[in-house]
Amino acid sequence: MARFTDKFATAVDAYIAHLLYLFEMRDWRITLSEDLPDTVDAAAQIGTIYGRKIATLKLAKDWSTYKDFQQQHYLVHEVCHLFSENIDYVVTSGTEELMGKPAYLIFHENYRAQVELMTDSLAYVLCDFMDGAPIATQLLIDL
Repeated sequence: MARFTDKFATAVDAYIAHLLYLFEMRDWRITLSEDLPDTVDAAAQIGTIYGRKIATLKLAKDWSTYKDFQQQHYLVHEVCHLFSENIDYVVTSGTEELMGKPAYLIFHENYRAQVELMTDSLAYVLCDFMDGAPIATQLLIDL
C-alpha cells in the first residue's frame, strides 16, 4: 500500500517545484520518497546524488500532524540543504583518510551541526519573506 495519496504527492511536488523556482534552482530534480527519514525525530530529510542535481525527499510518518507553517519551514529547510551540497562534498570528501577516524568523527559531527544551524536560520529568513504556505491545506491531507 502506498504511503502517500496521488493528491498529496502532487501537492508536495508542486510546492517543491515552486521553491526551486523561487530559489533559482530549476535544474534540480527532487523526488518524494515513500521511505521515512533515517533519524526518527526528523520531520523531513533530503539526500542528494552529488554532482547530478538529483535529490530524494523523505517525510516523517506524522507529517500530516504538523501545522502549515511548520510544513513550509521543513520543506524550505530541506531545499536549502541543496545550497551547501558542493561545500559539504569538498569539506567531507577524503577528510577521514587525512585526519584519521577519531578526529574525523569529531570534525564531521560539529560540521553537520553547524550546517543544520545555518540551514535552519536560512529557512526562517526565507519563510519570513514568503506569503505563508500556499499549499498548506493540500499538505495537511491524512497520509
